[in-house]
Amino acid sequence: MSESVAGNGWLYDVYTPSSQEYLLGRLSKVGDKRVMQDGREFVFISMVVDCVAGDVLAAAVAPAEVAGTFTAALVGDEKLVMVLSGVTVNQYAGGYIVITESSGSKTSYGIVRNSASGTGNAVTLYLDNPIVAAVAAADDFILVPSRFSKVILGTTTCSPVGVALRASTAATNSTTNYMWIQTKGVGAVRVAESDGITIGIPVMVGATGTVVPSTGLLPLVGTALGAAIVSDTDSAPVYIHIA
Repeated sequence: MSESVAGNGWLYDVYTPSSQEYLLGRLSKVGDKRVMQDGREFVFISMVVDCVAGDVLAAAVAPAEVAGTFTAALVGDEKLVMVLSGVTVNQYAGGYIVITESSGSKTSYGIVRNSASGTGNAVTLYLDNPIVAAVAAADDFILVPSRFSKVILGTTTCSPVGVALRASTAATNSTTNYMWIQTKGVGAVRVAESDGITIGIPVMVGATGTVVPSTGLLPLVGTALGAAIVSDTDSAPVYIHIA
């Protein structure tokens, strides 16, 4: 099966900071995508929780809105400085800053990298584009982590990002796991409620990484392909289409 490849490695490998690929700098980048000729798509992620194959995984939850801690910035600036405690180096790399309240422009920018909380808890964000409107010191914002960094187990209040191909023991072993997850195409997804899941039934994320028949209230994970779906907690064939 031919594929369009970004990144390295076998789709079904699980890596840790002790893996040779990690130590030699040959690991795929978080957010890399692989597209197969048959339409299946995969994204490389990092995670710090346990899961099993077939679990739906989700983006880490964004922290609460922060009110007015910016250093004022001018149009064309490519970095933003704010006061924020507890931030580590590149914690928000690949993520976004959303300006939620502003006298200028309420918009969002991608974050390339960030400093750790420094003197006075100052944090610098380096952006993927210059800002298009001045940012005032009193402007409010929310920092949104990368959708593919430190993903969590899917729940009914999550934003799904993909389906695990292998198990993770990241939490059990107190380490970070890196692996590919599936975002589109035919795949295996664990079900929480087999009753009502038949071929053509849309499924949405349920509790603890499983899927249930869609009620139309939560984001879809995909469409069931099996004519007689298996027992609860088993995996079912699903055409995955996670945005």
